[in-house]
Parts: sequence; C-alpha cells; structure tokens
Amino acid sequence: MKLFSALLVSPLLFVFSTALAGQSLSDKDAKSVIEAHWNKTGRESPMQGNYTVVNRGWNWAKGTVSQHTYKDMLVWSKLGFLTISTDKKYENFKKGKGFSLSQANEFFDGVQNKITVHPTESGLKFKHPKNSNWLKVPFGQFIIKSIVKNEERLKGVDEYRVVMVTYIAKWSQEFAQFGKARDEPMYEKRKATVLLKWDPFNSKWNVVTYDIAEENKDFTTKYVVKELQR
Repeated sequence: MKLFSALLVSPLLFVFSTALAGQSLSDKDAKSVIEAHWNKTGRESPMQGNYTVVNRGWNWAKGTVSQHTYKDMLVWSKLGFLTISTDKKYENFKKGKGFSLSQANEFFDGVQNKITVHPTESGLKFKHPKNSNWLKVPFGQFIIKSIVKNEERLKGVDEYRVVMVTYIAKWSQEFAQFGKARDEPMYEKRKATVLLKWDPFNSKWNVVTYDIAEENKDFTTKYVVKELQR
C-alpha cells in the first residue's frame, strides 16, 4: 500500500514542480524574439483623407489627429511623402477674418486645424500593412549586442520575462531624414529594458512594452514597471 501511494504521489509532484518552474527563455531566444519585433516597427502617420487636428481625444480611425502627429505629418510633407492642404474657412476664422457659431464651438472643443492629406509616389511605397490610408516608414535594423539580464516575473497566472539588452540601431535612410528634420535623438548605441509575456495558447513569447535610452544615459521612462504594477 505504501509503495502504491509513493508511486501515485511521485508523478504528481513532478507535474506540480514542472508547472511552478514556468516557461523558460534562453538569452538566444530572447534576442531573436526582441529583434524580430523591433525590426518590424516603424514611424506611422496618416497620409490620406480628411483629418481634424485636436488637442485631446484623438483617434486616427475616426479622422482626428493629435498636434504631435500633425507636426510629424508636416515633416513627412517636407520630405515629399505626402501633401497637406488646410481648410481655408477655418484658417480665416482663426485669423479673425470670419465668424460662425459652429466654428467657435469647434475651437472651444479643442479643434486646432482641419486638413486634407494625400500620399505622393514616395509615400505610396510605404503603405501601412494594416491600413492603406496610413504611412509606415521602417525605423531600420536593430542588432542586440548583449543580454544583460533575463529574469522571470509572475503576475497571477501570467508569465513574464524582464530582459535588459544593449543594442545597435542602424537607421533606414528615410527615417534618418525624418529624425534629423524632427530634431530627434538618432544615437546608434542604445540600451533597453524589455517586457515579454508568454502566450500559452500560441506557445510563444510576445513583446509587451519596453524602455529605451542611450547606452550611457539613464532611462527616462518606466513603461515596464508600470505594466507589471497594473
């Protein structure tokens, strides 16, 4: 009887301990997952349609864009990826050359501008794969140099990995031009803290969020920490 009990309990202990161990992720696999994710990313922007520039509550799919996105669009226009025309009546209203109650209400609701956008031949080469009315210019290629940390984190029934890396950014020509025009930091030697989450239904790791910084500078964001604390 004791032998039978031991034989019954032993496999159960093995299964339980295996479940507690969690899903492993080697440094090599972490490198592959993160690089594959990053190398599909790019700078996105609307490039076709009528849009309203607002200072709050923007939604590209509903025809509204933020002032930050509008500044991006102006740069893409200067670089020859799209053209922008403004609503003359609304422009005149803002200059005090005309008045209507509806325009006044729009202005007080946060409407900054009304624009119509069209892609150029250059812009059409970079159609967003999920929406042909949007632009997506690849950032370039990201190559991880080293894995500094690769640790497991458990949150309820979900399994995460916090991976810290150093890497090299090889910017695409198009984005390098944009970054220079937008006065963005285009440093090549970088570091990141990346949060990955295990998808048990598809048996794969997915990048959730990350913090990035110049390799010899401090991080200025805490996206990973905030996600884990949610």
